[in-house]
Amino acid sequence: RVYGFGTIKELLPMAVLIIWSFLIVKDADEVFQRNERLCFHLVALLFVEMVTTLMLNHISGETYKPFRNALVPLFLLYTTVIYGDLTYDHIDLYVSIYTWALFVFLAVKIKIVIGEICDLLGIWCFDIVTPRKKKTE
Repeated sequence: RVYGFGTIKELLPMAVLIIWSFLIVKDADEVFQRNERLCFHLVALLFVEMVTTLMLNHISGETYKPFRNALVPLFLLYTTVIYGDLTYDHIDLYVSIYTWALFVFLAVKIKIVIGEICDLLGIWCFDIVTPRKKKTE
């Protein structure tokens, strides 16, 4: 394991999320004003995805890979808003699709993780009454 100043690079994606979110609000305030709630949900989903992965990797002892593929569309959104010539309706659609796709990805990821933990511990999640069937191998 690496301790100390070398671990700062693993927090870089969270700093990038904060900076890009701020830049989108600052440089393209029309997008934020048109989609306030959706933008807040998007940033929250991105943060949850990063923190969940960080915690699971820490608990399981796996190496944390700081680059997040989920941040690529955020970068594309920023460059499209600043340098592109899309209409606000197209940008609104992009933000909606990005947020919903990230929500579905995160929901599936969390369901898989909860299922794996339940299988590992031999328990039912959210149900303490139903007996668990023994797997025969």
